[in-house]
Amino acid sequence: DKWKAGKKARRTRPHPVANPTGSGSTMTAGIDMGAAAAGGGEGGGRTDTGRAPGTFQPPDLDRSKPRFAPPTRKTWSGTVMACRVAVMSALVLLYLNRQAADAIVADVYAHVLQAWWFRHDSFEPVLSTLSFFPFLVGFMVIDCRVPALHHFHVQPRMSGDMHHWAVGKNLAFNLYFIAIAYLVPLLVFDYFYPRRHLKLAEFSEPPSALRLVGEIFALLAVYDVLFFIGHKTMHAFPKLYKSVHARHHVSKVTRANDAIRLTFAEEFVDVMCSIAAVNILQAHPLSRAVYDVIIVYLLVELHCGYDFPWMFHNIMPLGLVGGPPYHDRHHVCGSIHYQKFFTYLDTFFGYTSAGRKRHAEQRQVVEVTLQERLR
Repeated sequence: DKWKAGKKARRTRPHPVANPTGSGSTMTAGIDMGAAAAGGGEGGGRTDTGRAPGTFQPPDLDRSKPRFAPPTRKTWSGTVMACRVAVMSALVLLYLNRQAADAIVADVYAHVLQAWWFRHDSFEPVLSTLSFFPFLVGFMVIDCRVPALHHFHVQPRMSGDMHHWAVGKNLAFNLYFIAIAYLVPLLVFDYFYPRRHLKLAEFSEPPSALRLVGEIFALLAVYDVLFFIGHKTMHAFPKLYKSVHARHHVSKVTRANDAIRLTFAEEFVDVMCSIAAVNILQAHPLSRAVYDVIIVYLLVELHCGYDFPWMFHNIMPLGLVGGPPYHDRHHVCGSIHYQKFFTYLDTFFGYTSAGRKRHAEQRQVVEVTLQERLR
């Protein structure tokens, strides 16, 4: 009889239910009757864990809570400062050991100068195109497989939005587009107008290490100015924006593959800005090759949507480089931050959040003054 009574009690025991008081996020189950009845004395029959003996507590399944804690301000500032110190130390060591660095650069240039692929007329466009793939795949892995880094996202609430990486619709189309619309015309042009051998004959001597670094920064600066002019023009005329640039602004949440979400006309303008920069500065072929890889990475980084402490815009002091946070705001607002990398032109012309606010206040003052005069 006792066995039957116990079996009946086990069948009628309530299942685990949510805490009706709403306090806490854990689940509570039916409490063991014998332990509850003996709940007298200190502690009320509870264990040192703070719950009644026999209480079922499954793990917290609230997925709205972040699985990884974001870095504190102190940790963030320390990491950024460590990255800046590392870069500055590398530059100082490069200057102090510039003769050894020059020898390394000379050996590298002598080696690649004999390679057929470096002497090929289409080497630079092929290098630029192939450089997109490892950077895109790297940020795709971070987006889809490394949630520990999602708290670095510029828009943390949208860090789970992965529709950009739909291979059947977006990614595959963009990869085909950049391979066909960008690479094929350049291959055809290089085939009918071979000219790289003249450039290599002109630069038979290797560059110094300091010249290599200086030319890369100069190329980025000149490209940025030219792109600023073209980018602002696209936004200034609604019809031009709709037909040329609107496709790039389809999503308000940027992902790395937005760097290649471009129309043919926009891709043409972007490439022409880069070609004009290398021809204006008459950069060394080795500097141009390194610049091609670096600018591709910066383009992908600019649209990745993350704000890592070791990124270029955090390493550069005084806010000289905008980086993904500035470009993300450009995709959200559309009327600020037209420069791609640097910020000085946007600041000078007032194409920032503070500049727009200041212009709105000045316009309001002018309107009030005119109304008072009309009265």
